[in-house]
Amino acid sequence: MISVAKVSLPSVDGQVRVLAIDDNTDTLRLWRRYVQRTRSSLIETSDPDEALALAARLRAGVGRARRDVAPESTAELLRQFRRHVATATIPIIVCTVLPQRQLALSLGAADFVQKPVTGPDFRAALERQTAAVERSE
Repeated sequence: MISVAKVSLPSVDGQVRVLAIDDNTDTLRLWRRYVQRTRSSLIETSDPDEALALAARLRAGVGRARRDVAPESTAELLRQFRRHVATATIPIIVCTVLPQRQLALSLGAADFVQKPVTGPDFRAALERQTAAVERSE
């Protein structure tokens, strides 16, 4: 199972900070390449246990992708983000190889991207959520 969450804004120097948490450094490199020359700026970590605290501190995007994580772990991460006052309203994008769109959305994800994800799909999901946040400000 692979899942991804994304949290965005506020922007710094015109850049939208996106925190990506993934135990696979190749995936992080791929995502970093996908956002080159865009207004998104990745902040990367491989420690999913740190995700909530880091997102709350940075008010940035959050991503998580782990091949060895059970679906229940992904669901719990989403629940934690929704319960925490500092991250409750931050948009989260879930990305997985499994067709779990409805489950992800029902757990509070703002968007869903099926893997394998392409650069255009990844950037489009980031832009959809960034635009939604900007409209609500």
